[in-house]
Amino acid sequence: MRFVVLVLRAAALVVALWALLARADCALVTGTCPAFNLFSYFTVHSTLLLIVAVLLALLSTAVRGAEPVWLTAFRALATTYTVVSGAVFAVLLANAELFGHLFLVPLSSKVMHFVLPVYAVADFLLGPYRHRLRWSTVWLAMVFPALWALYTLARGRPAGCPASRRSSRARTSRTPAPGPKGCAAAERGPRGTTFPGGVERLCSPGHPATTPAARPVLEDEPVFPDPGTGGPSWAIL
Repeated sequence: MRFVVLVLRAAALVVALWALLARADCALVTGTCPAFNLFSYFTVHSTLLLIVAVLLALLSTAVRGAEPVWLTAFRALATTYTVVSGAVFAVLLANAELFGHLFLVPLSSKVMHFVLPVYAVADFLLGPYRHRLRWSTVWLAMVFPALWALYTLARGRPAGCPASRRSSRARTSRTPAPGPKGCAAAERGPRGTTFPGGVERLCSPGHPATTPAARPVLEDEPVFPDPGTGGPSWAIL
């Protein structure tokens, strides 16, 4: 049983590290998304916490064959945040069409939002050496989301308001090739569907290609519609 737990946790650690690094390549490798925005995501934070929790649990199981009380609490927090991240993302995907959004979800994001939450819950509930949680852990679990919410509200205007998007549009020098009706063009990136001509087309039914949203789109950057057109927006997650 101990050997099986070690193998499963080692495999989960490798998968989680791959997903996080693959998700961050747009900031660390290609430069197609702002690193400040990417590393402000709750999903990235929860994945980092889960990686630390799994690593500590792996070492504790390998060295001691047991788990201290504080590690059980830490694993509970990491599991909670990972599940919350996946649940919120699932709700967004399920209701995207109601608000006219199109989400392009790479494999790394699917792993972080759907695979890791399932593993985290299974490992916490079925893994050995878990201690009984205290009520103080419940209250402690609310601290980080509250701090993250305050941080997000503080950085929301410079990072996500339509005015800042319009200013970034003015700094774009390259004009994408015109696309078919219902599509907006984006610069070639590591993700998305690449069409002839070196552009990616992000399509939404009924949206003309001549709207202001047809500028190059950075990964992880929601494209807000122009107030005068009322067109839909996109987000590459």
